[in-house]
Amino acid sequence: MAYYFRGIEAEARGERAMSEYPDASIAPLRLLYRLVSGEEQAFAVGLMLVLLSLDALLCYALARRRAWWALGFWLLFALALAPLFTRRLDLLPGLAVAAAALSLRRSPRLSSGLVAVATALKLWPVALAAGLVGYWRSAGTWARLAWFGATLALVTAASALTQGWWRVLSPLTYQDKRGLQSEAITATPFLWLRLTDSERWSIHYAASQSYEVFGPGVALGLHASTALMAMAALGIVGFTAWRFLRSAEYSAEATRALWLFTVMMILLSAKVFSPQYLLWVGPLLAVILALDAAPLGGSARSLRWCAACLLGAAVLTSLVYPVFFDEFLAAPAHTGVVLIASLRNVLIVVAALCSAVWCLSAVRREAPRHRRR
Repeated sequence: MAYYFRGIEAEARGERAMSEYPDASIAPLRLLYRLVSGEEQAFAVGLMLVLLSLDALLCYALARRRAWWALGFWLLFALALAPLFTRRLDLLPGLAVAAAALSLRRSPRLSSGLVAVATALKLWPVALAAGLVGYWRSAGTWARLAWFGATLALVTAASALTQGWWRVLSPLTYQDKRGLQSEAITATPFLWLRLTDSERWSIHYAASQSYEVFGPGVALGLHASTALMAMAALGIVGFTAWRFLRSAEYSAEATRALWLFTVMMILLSAKVFSPQYLLWVGPLLAVILALDAAPLGGSARSLRWCAACLLGAAVLTSLVYPVFFDEFLAAPAHTGVVLIASLRNVLIVVAALCSAVWCLSAVRREAPRHRRR
């Protein structure tokens, strides 16, 4: 909260601040800053109320569908991440993607626009545009992509006109500063090596404004992240190409499954895995549990395992940060907190595998298109 407030104050003085965030994420903060007349406590309370109000809309949407298991999952997930839930802007793109998933069947154009809004908020949802692709001869495919592109272009143009092109490009160029963040999946081996020699393998606060791992072999961790990202991209492109060429009806269920797999692979392969990034996937998974799990009964077992793993990962994430973060950073670190972080990462890997199984089964269930005689 204090970081956001100081950033908006710096902007008000004409300085450049929070360059890692897309402008669409900062715009609501500017409005809130003006509404509270620059008062920090009111700013913090106002932001919490905004995030809780948006969360209430998701809860209402789940309750309206009597999706009590999905609602229960979401409430427990939010409770597990309570220290971060109302203090991080990462909830905004997560909720925007959840709204897109909810509206996908009834209003695919609105859903496409919401994916574009989510992209404008935090960049990573651009990968979800692959899910908008259906059979190449279907007009719906091109309509969905057009709505996504037009909405994103409109939001980008608004940012460029009001804040300048530097604000549009800064989140992209900021990524060049990233090293291997200490909580990333591929950083796990170095956490254990650090227990043996905290001078050779260390954790420091870096220019990327995150705690990164330093020491021999860390470059291999970065290469592993890049390799995982490339493998994930190939998998997503493969799914997309198959749907593009296969004469099948566009399935909202399969698209939501592909989105879940995509987000999980982003988390798995990212060289930065901040605790709040779990807020990207929780809302989407709650919607999928509400819309797609119940009708399939036992065949949705992989999806339920994914939810269980992510719920456990959320609990362990909050134990690492903020509960035992001082012990995590200590030199030498405490073995217990390294074990907790490692178990969290194992659960993320298992959840990603479950999402892959669910995605494969959902895409295969897409019905063939009826040929005209």
